[in-house]
Amino acid sequence: METVKRQAEASVLVVKRSDMFGFRNPGLMRIPVEVALHGGEPDCRNRNLHKMFRFVGVGEQAGTGIPRIFQGWRSQHWNPPHLYESSIPYNQTLLALRMIDLFPPAVITGLRTRFGADFDQLKDEKRVALALSASEGTVNHARLCTVSSTHPVELTRTLQHLTQRGMLNSTGSGRGAVYFLPGQNMPTPDDVFGPILRPASISCEMITSRPWCGREP
Repeated sequence: METVKRQAEASVLVVKRSDMFGFRNPGLMRIPVEVALHGGEPDCRNRNLHKMFRFVGVGEQAGTGIPRIFQGWRSQHWNPPHLYESSIPYNQTLLALRMIDLFPPAVITGLRTRFGADFDQLKDEKRVALALSASEGTVNHARLCTVSSTHPVELTRTLQHLTQRGMLNSTGSGRGAVYFLPGQNMPTPDDVFGPILRPASISCEMITSRPWCGREP
């Protein structure tokens, strides 16, 4: 009951910054994130509303939206979108669209400063995992799969190996584990999307000059 109450108090939040668009919805997705990323298996919350938008020419075929977003970001060579779920402090689904290169020079320079020659001696997928963790705060198996063509089983070994070498810390277990650089606290969704907002405080538009859309002054 407490979880349901907190979700009811939560709000949809849209964040607009010069380097990112962010979207936060209360509740979890109706299909697994991995399925949504591949597309083709729609599960509309309101099928009649979706049909209405398609009839007037402002909607697309169900199940194609997320793959189209990823395709658009790849065409610009930007950091792949990050779609994920969190249960802290309540069930929520988040989508971060960062308009930056996957590996900004400052990130790579910072990793070389931290790990020295060991960083350059790592295999590509291991450098990718560290770069994601440095630029986004955390990395997990599902996120690594979106930016690497390496087999998922090998990516599991990659994260385990980096943890064993002390180059990443982890919390959780299995493919649900979350990894982050040593000496850093694991960020929460609020670090990116802001604190919990009450519905009465929401006044959010996609087109705004304000750096944080929907946040109280």
